[in-house]
Amino acid sequence: MEKYITVFVSGIGILSIFVEISKIKLNPWGKLFEFIGSSLNRDVKNELDNIKGLLKSQSEGLKELEMTVDMNEIKRIRAEIFAFADSCKMGEKHTEEAFLHIIDIHEDYEELIEKYGLTNGRISLDYEYIVGVYQDCVKKKVF
Repeated sequence: MEKYITVFVSGIGILSIFVEISKIKLNPWGKLFEFIGSSLNRDVKNELDNIKGLLKSQSEGLKELEMTVDMNEIKRIRAEIFAFADSCKMGEKHTEEAFLHIIDIHEDYEELIEKYGLTNGRISLDYEYIVGVYQDCVKKKVF
């Protein structure tokens, strides 16, 4: 009889590894394996958290760098448009390609201004002047 009880208890013990009683939400093996897994992976989880923090700070640094580059590009384009307008006002002749280049970079300038919500300001007047000179050159076919 004692042999049958030992076999029965052993059978229930082995069966409890594979079967979870659904009405009683108790799964000691699952909790044990979860504890062992989290203990084994604790260092990996900490390292991943460190990496996430580094990636976040690098991402913020890249955004700041992008903004700095864009602001420098805005200044460069403004200077080029102002210089071109001044040379037109001084009566210098320019090729059609030079005018088209100014029109192209002005589009880039407008995109950057819109991206950062900045105002255009004085550049609009000089750009309109350049477009007027360009239109006159096109009408007269003189470049």
